[in-house]
Amino acid sequence: MLQFDLTYTHMYIGTISGRQGRIYVVEVGPDLTPIGQPTVFATGVGSGGYHDAIGIDICGYLYIPEYDTAALYRVSPSGQVQNLLQSGLLHRDYAHGLEWGLGVGGFRQDAIYVTQPYDGYRVLELVIGVPSRDWGGTAINVPPGL
Repeated sequence: MLQFDLTYTHMYIGTISGRQGRIYVVEVGPDLTPIGQPTVFATGVGSGGYHDAIGIDICGYLYIPEYDTAALYRVSPSGQVQNLLQSGLLHRDYAHGLEWGLGVGGFRQDAIYVTQPYDGYRVLELVIGVPSRDWGGTAINVPPGL
């Protein structure tokens, strides 16, 4: 999985299998072509089984579901990792992908929606209180440095 930072000057790269839950980052040029080699940005984003998606909020935090731990992680712009959601079950409640709500039809703009195809094709709403990078408003409480 890939995602760009808020300024589209860096690309985050999720991993599949055997990378101890690492997220890599690489600088990109104006045409989004990588410049140089990827470096480790964060570790402990699951056990490295499979990062199924990378979302980014308006403040630059990454949201990453990971298969082996059946958890959803939040990674700060400085690389700090937090476990946001742990199913506690096997892979039945695994968050397979993620998307922010659009603010219409009952879908909140400050919530992440994750599909659970292995649990009756349910959609789980996780209110995080922050909209996606694509939100059309203005953020007034953005953490320093962004």
